[in-house]
Amino acid sequence: MTLRLLVAEDHLEDVELLRAALEEAPLPCELHAVRDGEDALAFLGKREPFESAPDVHLVLLDLNMPRLRGLDVLREVRSSERWRDLTVIILTTSDAPHDVEASYAAGANAFVTKPVDFATFFDVTHAVTSYYAGMLGVAHRASTST
Repeated sequence: MTLRLLVAEDHLEDVELLRAALEEAPLPCELHAVRDGEDALAFLGKREPFESAPDVHLVLLDLNMPRLRGLDVLREVRSSERWRDLTVIILTTSDAPHDVEASYAAGANAFVTKPVDFATFFDVTHAVTSYYAGMLGVAHRASTST
């Protein structure tokens, strides 16, 4: 099974760090990246130019992006019947209490402050993917057993 992730992040360096860290993840990962909140919603909704986008298991959202902020994307996801149960993790440089509170109030599954060094970023990425790999494995086994 492959873990499919969407990351909405306007800093390409962070996307590349995430891509490198995912190479060491406990299961194969397929990373799709968009640079702003409007593209994140277009990707999820398979709207132009993302008509052939796959469904994803996990969304990683930066809070501060151009065109549409991460919290606005999260609110849209949670208000949609189609995406309501999608796992969304806020991955941001902020550790401000009001950002944490607002993210959880809007329905984030987790709030992770981006580490500044690669080793810690790697550890955080590994922990997140390990957790969701376990969840997917359980769901996959349940769906295939009869």
